[in-house]
Amino acid sequence: MKLNPSVLLALIISMGTGACSESSSQSKPPAPVVGKAEYDSLATLVNRYKVWHEILLDSIETLDGVISEKEEVIARQKEKLALDEQTREEKVSQGNYTYGVPPAPPYRKLSYTGGLALMEDCSRGEPFIGYVIEADLEHYNVLIQDEFGVRASYYIEVDGDDFGRRNDVPKIFIPGMKLRIEAQYCGSGGYGNIMSVETRRR
Repeated sequence: MKLNPSVLLALIISMGTGACSESSSQSKPPAPVVGKAEYDSLATLVNRYKVWHEILLDSIETLDGVISEKEEVIARQKEKLALDEQTREEKVSQGNYTYGVPPAPPYRKLSYTGGLALMEDCSRGEPFIGYVIEADLEHYNVLIQDEFGVRASYYIEVDGDDFGRRNDVPKIFIPGMKLRIEAQYCGSGGYGNIMSVETRRR
């Protein structure tokens, strides 16, 4: 039987359309239906996330501000310390070796011996006159400035023969106190360990 060309064309188009529809329906499954309860729960979760996100952003902004402010304070303090140290060095270079030393505390004649035996890898230094700048008696560290304006940190030896006089340490190592110091220097860095001290009148 001979088909009319127009009928044949219509038949081909209808077959192609049906195949495409079938292929399309197979590649795209129907979207799941979300109930109202599930939708409301999801919307609530999204809103909470937005609130938490805003709080987090505010917290980060506040923290950045605090950090920036602290950095500015630290920078100003470092600048002031640098200027103070420069001024002190200038004064010392001009012969004012006690510039930067705290005022003298009330004088009391005291002495302390923390142990005169040399430790391993240490050497005894010459006795010298120094002034207490800062004292950390909790860790037995003290910052001393000598008569030539040179500053150095020392450890206060408290485990020697004169252990019973440890109570004198806070009365001796007072900022501004003038001392005659005997120390040993240990290690490659030459860190000072105070062996004995006695107060001197300023």
